[in-house]
Amino acid sequence: MGANSALVFCLLGISLLTLDTTTRRARRPAEIAAVLVALIALAALFGYAFGVNELYTVHHGHPMVPRTALLGFTLSMAVLCARPSVGFMALATSTSFGGALLRRLLPATLLMLFALSWLRLESERRGWCSAELGVALFTLAMIIIFTLLVWWSARAMQRLERERDVSEEKRVEAVALNQLIMDNSLDVLCAVDKEGRFLKVSSAALDQWGYAPAELIGRRYADLVHAEDQERTAEVAARLLSRHPAVGFTHRFIRKDRGVVPICWSAARLLSDTLILRVARNATELSRVAVTHSQVA
Repeated sequence: MGANSALVFCLLGISLLTLDTTTRRARRPAEIAAVLVALIALAALFGYAFGVNELYTVHHGHPMVPRTALLGFTLSMAVLCARPSVGFMALATSTSFGGALLRRLLPATLLMLFALSWLRLESERRGWCSAELGVALFTLAMIIIFTLLVWWSARAMQRLERERDVSEEKRVEAVALNQLIMDNSLDVLCAVDKEGRFLKVSSAALDQWGYAPAELIGRRYADLVHAEDQERTAEVAARLLSRHPAVGFTHRFIRKDRGVVPICWSAARLLSDTLILRVARNATELSRVAVTHSQVA
């Protein structure tokens, strides 16, 4: 086994051992080792493609055979892809403009450079063109190809930007609609975290409970429930955490002026594990109707 082959396997071992290791400066040794493996393997492959022994042989020792170089390059890419959300691969796999540009330009650039360089060298070796003509054609081809790549990428970026603009407009419209509903709903709409604290409350809370929305943010919902209804409310809240929606649940709520008002509410846990949506309605009128029906009966 050649020295470069041994180094490739040693670096691969280091990259696997330090796959989840990060230094104090946010460097990842596994990525550095994997990149070195990729460079050594590519150098060997290029040496075979261009007929340069020095790129795959160290001091006239055993050469790195093509299959070893190809295996080393493949494994180095596998190490990088094993943690796609961190380090070098975080940009390559991101949905940002930079990530899209990297995915489009880097593979095409590497392939084009290799193909054009190999064609130029083979043409000169076979006597199809002189060295001067080879350089001129190589340069012209590079200019044309890179111009096309840049134009193609610019069009793709423009399309992505238009799509982002449309998505942003829809998001702004959705936020405005949500705020309109929150400001004009006669029922109290509120978002509560899994610990029962108010995250967002509609304007109807001031009319129904006497609290301005800002006064409720951060407070626990259960603290405002009548003491005799605390246990039932806790049971329903536990079912909500298990993704069982509650519909038409009634209990008594303590207003800011210490008055007691019956509340009929429905609640469901959203896809987020930390958010519960509640809709509360003043049940005073419903209670009166129920009393009337019982008296008539």
